[in-house]
Amino acid sequence: FIEEGVVGNRKPVNDHNQSRLGRLKENLLSSVDVAVGAMEDYDSRDVVLLHHNDTDGLSSAAVLLSAFAECGYATESYSLEKPYPQVLEKIFQSQGRIIVFSDFAGKIAPLIAKLNRKRNLVLIIDHHPAEESGDEWVLVLDGMLFGLKGDLDISASATAYLFAETLLENHGLEGSSLSHLGVLGAVGDGFLLDGSLTGVNRDLLTEALSLGLMRVEESEQGERYFITISGREYPALELCGILDTLGGVGYYENGPEMGIDLCLKGMDERVREYAESLREKQESLFSEEIGRLRKQINRTEHIQWFDVEDRFQPMGVKMIGVFCTIIKDMDFVDKEKYIA
Repeated sequence: FIEEGVVGNRKPVNDHNQSRLGRLKENLLSSVDVAVGAMEDYDSRDVVLLHHNDTDGLSSAAVLLSAFAECGYATESYSLEKPYPQVLEKIFQSQGRIIVFSDFAGKIAPLIAKLNRKRNLVLIIDHHPAEESGDEWVLVLDGMLFGLKGDLDISASATAYLFAETLLENHGLEGSSLSHLGVLGAVGDGFLLDGSLTGVNRDLLTEALSLGLMRVEESEQGERYFITISGREYPALELCGILDTLGGVGYYENGPEMGIDLCLKGMDERVREYAESLREKQESLFSEEIGRLRKQINRTEHIQWFDVEDRFQPMGVKMIGVFCTIIKDMDFVDKEKYIA
């Protein structure tokens, strides 16, 4: 059943905390209103969307792309692992466009303002530590600037949903049908308290439940979430694993674009088989590299390092971090030295 503050058998949250969370969310929503107004008043309807390549980045991109299309904006979208300086310099050579960052860039808002020089309207939708830009042409929508916890209360996809819902309502359109995608990023990032979603993420879960777009099962470990896309239900955690694989392992093989498509249309057998083939490729490449490192790993006084060259294709740079996490406790790694 669903009541205010309750989903399934979960106890209501503390009234004081709920009231505080509500105030913080309202403050964020006020900034969302300002950002939507700035976008609607801007002369151009051309949007460049730059988004991260994990579940939170892909689901937030899906939310925004859907809303922009419904509201008549022409959008180019690009998946990035990081807002690389070379990419930023190229992006900000343009003028008179709307540039949207999703799931990154909050911390570098002042740098973006310098690069932009008031030539474009820039919106940053994030949940990581952020700074105000100090520039009315660079608007930062990040719950952390309003006292929300960016690693628990709100994800990038939830923030994107709040923005998209407001934009759609401004056009007389319904936005709640995207609420399940607003939840998905929090599941992918593991934003759980005692096994359950909380904060703004839970508000969106409640909305998605009321529309039949999500379902919750209780387990000993906490809540298990199920998401419905195009009439078909999926275990949310399994879907997040596939999205992370598409975005990370398939980064240079159109994986992020397939992930966004999955969020909006659901998964067919072709995508499932492709994701499985990427997992097998990842395991094979990692295994081969571990074999090489067992024979030879470079060491200096304080670090041990290796160069994969192009052997991790088509995986993105993030997968090197995943690989380092896997090998850090293996017997050929010196526990007293950093891995690079």
